[in-house]
This record gives sequence, structure tokens and C-alpha cells, in this order.
Amino acid sequence: MSKLTLNLREIVRFYDDLPEAGKHSNAVKTAAGEELGLALLTHYLNEQKRKPELLKEACTAKGAWLDGWIEVLSPTPMLYQVEVKSWSMHGFGSKNQQLSIDATDEYLSNRKKKMWDHYWHEGQFKQKSLQKVLLKMKIPAGKVAKVEPIACIWTAVHPDGLSEHFFSVPTNNSDFHRVHIFSMSSYLRNLMVKGINNLEIDLPDTKARIDYLNSLFKTPCRIVTKI
Repeated sequence: MSKLTLNLREIVRFYDDLPEAGKHSNAVKTAAGEELGLALLTHYLNEQKRKPELLKEACTAKGAWLDGWIEVLSPTPMLYQVEVKSWSMHGFGSKNQQLSIDATDEYLSNRKKKMWDHYWHEGQFKQKSLQKVLLKMKIPAGKVAKVEPIACIWTAVHPDGLSEHFFSVPTNNSDFHRVHIFSMSSYLRNLMVKGINNLEIDLPDTKARIDYLNSLFKTPCRIVTKI
């Protein structure tokens, strides 16, 4: 069994609203970040009846690579080349970047617009490590579907401050005329608004790492003295 149950509130708090977790954030994201992003995106696409499958083939081009391919079969076959960025509040260098789990709708909307400007300018990403999602990758053998890019990022963003967690924007790129954005923070916040507080998803690599940690480090036994 490779599924794990996510505590949505605690995950959002860790990434968005827990400055004291800063010294542990890179370790957690190394253990689970990329796989978590792909799993949440796959879960969302499945909700939309897109029939997604995370492919095993590497998502690469000459001098560049992305985190994975997701193939969808409905309503028409499509290949998504996906780059995951699990950048949390801890990477911005200021506790003022905290985004409360209980932020008001108005504050959240304004924050999304502000953070969108941090990522995007005049049809392209400001960060080179995200801009590479707009480079056309080598299509896996035997696949002939249309290809589109997805930037799967943790941060709650939207150019107009709206609540949607999956949206598209036009690019100035020659390979792709648009890019899709999937915000993990927005997605989990929207699920919690619906009353969903736990989510079971397939995370085989993360589970294996947790199992190794559990086998290596044991909680000290309590000594019970009989009276």
C-alpha cells in the first residue's frame, strides 16, 4: 500500500504559516515536495474526469528536464509536461510572507495578486527554473497527443485574485501560446472550504522514506514502575 493520508490544515500551515519550521522545510520538501505536487495535480485532474496517468518516462529535452509527464484521455488525449516548485514562505526570507490558514477572502485575494506579480511578467516567468516549463520536451515514444505545459507551484497565486486553483495565461513563447498554472496552496484551501480536511493520495516514494525513518529512529520507550 503506497497511499498516505494528508492533513490538509497542517500541510498548509507548514508551507504558508509556520516560520519556526524554516530549518526543516528543505528536508521535508526534498522528501515529499515533487511527488506531492504531481500527486495533487493528478488528484485534481481525476476530479475533473480527465482520466490522468502519471507516466514513468523522463520529461527531458536537450539541456533541460522537467518533473514529469501526465497524460489525460478525456475529453481528448493530452500530454502535460509538468514542472513542480514547492517554494514555501520560508524561501522568501521574511516572516511577513506568512499567509494565515484563516486569512480573510479579501486578504487572500490581494495576496494572490501580489504573489502572481512575483512570478510572472510580460508573458513569461521571472524565474529561470520555472521558465523552462515553456521549452518543448521530447515526447515519450508512442505518444502522439497534443502537449501543453503546467507550472505546478505551491504558492497561492492568481492574476486577478480569484479563488480558482487551476488557470491558464497566454505566453510570449514560440513553443506554447499558453501555460497552465496549478496552485497547491489554493487547491488545498479550496478543499477545506468544502469541508474536506484529509485527503488520501498515492505517494509511494514519500511513504518509503517515512518507513525508513520509522525503522531507523524509534521513540524512546516509557519506563513504567509498578507500585
